[in-house]
Order: sequence, then structure tokens, then C-alpha cells
Amino acid sequence: MGNEPVLSAHNRLSQQVREIANRHGIVVTGETRIGSAAAEVARFLTEHHADLLVVGEHGEDWIGDTVIGGTALKVLKQANVPVLLVRRPASADFSTVIVATDFSDNAMRAAQLAVNWFPSSSHYLTHAYSVLFEGRMRMAGATDEDIDRYRVDERMRSEAKMKTLRKLLDIPDATKGHTVNLRGHPASALLELSERLAADLIVIGKHGGTAIEERLLGSVTQNVLYHASSNVLLVP
Repeated sequence: MGNEPVLSAHNRLSQQVREIANRHGIVVTGETRIGSAAAEVARFLTEHHADLLVVGEHGEDWIGDTVIGGTALKVLKQANVPVLLVRRPASADFSTVIVATDFSDNAMRAAQLAVNWFPSSSHYLTHAYSVLFEGRMRMAGATDEDIDRYRVDERMRSEAKMKTLRKLLDIPDATKGHTVNLRGHPASALLELSERLAADLIVIGKHGGTAIEERLLGSVTQNVLYHASSNVLLVP
């Protein structure tokens, strides 16, 4: 009786392996393991020197609570390779790719990977900016004109950094590389842009540069993972 769940899982996986191999004409292997899903997935990635982990949004409840809770979040935290969260069907090439950046080293790696992996896609390098402590500034007596000046300064800084990033990425075709500077909360700005462009994919770094962000998925990343209707590529 104790082996029945393992045998059932093995049989179902074997059937999927055959179906995928026959449908796409590729070599597919299957492996069933016993233990913590997060730990075993992480161990499997390391043992096989994997380049990418692909997960569906819904499965055997381990990712059924949208990727933000439980085992799924542990998998995302522990994975040392890019993770593609698949929410909608996609062709071999993603047509429209949004690349989120906060100009950190992690965001730079994510942007470079997106350009290298999807050279024929239209890339939208996107940064969201805001005036820090705007509410407190208003309480301290700052006028609308004062706030507007700070907003213009932040936008100009963002545009200058984005121009440098585009040069570093060396996107050859101007029609394939767009820079987008948006004012507002990063997660909301990314999600709104994704809906407006009907994006196929959002590429985002796992974390930024601070010690806390190194240990946890950043709040912006978690919000995008939770709410995006497009596919999401999470880059460590």
C-alpha cells in the first residue's frame, strides 16, 4: 500500500513522457523522486546541470496556490537556474517580451539573458520610478510644483540609466529594443504595461541588491508572479 502513490505517480509521468516525445519528436526522460519537492527539484537541477526549470501554474497543489505559497515558493527560492512560469500557451519564439529592471546586477543579468535567449522578440526594457517619501514631503509643506520638479529629476535619471543599459545590451535592431520609463509602483506599472501590450513574457530578476532581497524573493517579483496573466521568467 505504501508504494501505491509512488507507482501511480511514476506511471502517470511515464505516460506524459511518451506523449510529449511523440507529439514533438524530441528526447524526453522522466524521473520520480521521494522527498521534499523543493529540495528534490533543487537537487535534480544541480545534478543535471540544468539551464532552465519550467513549471505550470497549477499542478498537484504544490503550485496550485499560485506560486506564492508553500512548496512552490520554496522551489522558486532554491532554484539556482532561471525558472519559467507558464500561464498561457506560447509559440517557439515569444513575440513581445517585457524586461523589468531596477538597474541592479540581478536585473542586468535578467536583461542580458532575455536578449540572448529571445533575439527575434520585441523587448521592452521597463523601469518604474517614483519620488521617495512624496507623501511626507507634502505633509512637510512641499507644493505641487516642488513634487513635479522631483518627478522630472527622477524621470531624467531613469532615462539616462536606461540609455546606458541599452548600449550595454547591444540590441542591434532599434525596432526590437524599446525603453519604457513609467512613474508609479514597479509591480503595478509592469502589470499594466503587460496587459496593454498583450505581452507573451515578463522577464524579472529574483531579487535586487540588498542583503534582505538576497534571501527572499523581492516584493515586486512576488507581486508580478502572483498577478501577471502572461508567462514569467524568473532569473537568479
